[in-house]
This record gives sequence, structure tokens and C-alpha cells, in this order.
Amino acid sequence: LGDLAAAGITDAEDKLLVDDLLATMHSTGADFTITFRTLMVLDVAEAETEACERVLARLLPTLAAPQDMAQAIKSNMPVEQLQMMLMLAHENPAVLQQIGVSMETLLSEMRAVKRRKALMEQPAAEKSDKDRVIWIAWLKRYYLRRQKEARETTSPE
Repeated sequence: LGDLAAAGITDAEDKLLVDDLLATMHSTGADFTITFRTLMVLDVAEAETEACERVLARLLPTLAAPQDMAQAIKSNMPVEQLQMMLMLAHENPAVLQQIGVSMETLLSEMRAVKRRKALMEQPAAEKSDKDRVIWIAWLKRYYLRRQKEARETTSPE
């Protein structure tokens, strides 16, 4: 992320920007190498809209398809077993302790199953539209941060 990585991340806003980048990459199925190489084309000398659109034009076609993202979500137990364990947990929560499974583990597994199902059913065009909105929001923040960095670098001290 420009000089931010080289200088170390000390500013809370920078840390939040990086954390949000990682979350954006995760939620849209972005590849690390492609993303960082693509971010290098962001030119703060251009107007914000044009600069962000240039990055999006390169980045969006490389994002994972919803079905590919769904395949990457692995469940540690079959859905039927998960449903049975959830029923047991509601009837007698002590049973989970006896078999060494926490309620949080079951809920986490259930979230993964639901996420996978939603991705499998999501049309690619719908995912692409959502990805675009997510990336535009992040890129605008990054553009402003890079502009600030450029001003600080060129300002006489």
C-alpha cells in the first residue's frame, strides 16, 4: 500500500484501512497478488472517479465467482449431523459438554453452511454488482489516503 507498508502502520486510520482492505478482499474473493499489483495503478493525479474506475476495470474480472467461493468453504460435519446436534443442544445443552462440542462451534458451522448455500445460489452478475459497491467504497478511502500522503510528501517542511 505505497509507503504505508514500508513506513509501518502507526496511524489508527491506516490500520483500519488495511483491516478493511483484508475484509474486502475476503468478502469478494480477491487474490492477494493481483489485488496489490492492481492497487499500484491507482494514480492520485487523476480525478477520483477515473482513478477508481481504472483499478476496478482491472480488479473486478479477477474476483472469484460465487460458486468458487462456496467450494472453498469447508464444513467439519455433514449438514444432517449439524442439524441433529443443534436439536440436541436445544433440548439438553449438557449433552454438548459431554461430547466435547461447544455451542459456538455448532453456530460457526451453521454460519458456514448458510454462507456456502447463499453463494451457491447467488448469480454471478449479482455478486459482481455487490463486489463493485464494496470495492468502490474502499477505493475512495484509499484514494483519499494516498492523496494525503502525496501532499505530505510534496509539502515543504
